[in-house]
Amino acid sequence: MKTPDTIDDPELGALAYNSQLNWYEVCRDTKDGEVRISLSCDEFSDLTDLVDELRSFSRKVEKVMEDAYADIASTMVHLKNESWLQDGEVPFSEERFMSSIRGRGASISMDKGGLAEMFFDDGGVFGGHSIVVWHDEDGTCSGAHLAG
Repeated sequence: MKTPDTIDDPELGALAYNSQLNWYEVCRDTKDGEVRISLSCDEFSDLTDLVDELRSFSRKVEKVMEDAYADIASTMVHLKNESWLQDGEVPFSEERFMSSIRGRGASISMDKGGLAEMFFDDGGVFGGHSIVVWHDEDGTCSGAHLAG
């Protein structure tokens, strides 16, 4: 498949090709900050299909982000309070925890079919570790955990 450096799409804007990672990426503004979405070219033989996949995901990125944040809240607040509190630090409520990480955007690495790994800035809550959430082909978000 021929991979031009940039694809200009009327819906997505400019899709930039990363030759080292063999993917296209696009940045989308959301209510929670900028989200960088990348999609691997490995499973595509046609750029039209790749762009269609990015469009489809991009249209639902706000809901995907909400679902990911819900998964983060349901698992990571407990982890923070059980294992990551500093001496004398007050335990986090869900609201306080979420206000620390929301609004910082995300990076989403996709494969064909909607499977994606989503990376969120921890806002310093976990010492600078990224929070990772899986997005499955069926559209569910799960498996929030720390990376790095």
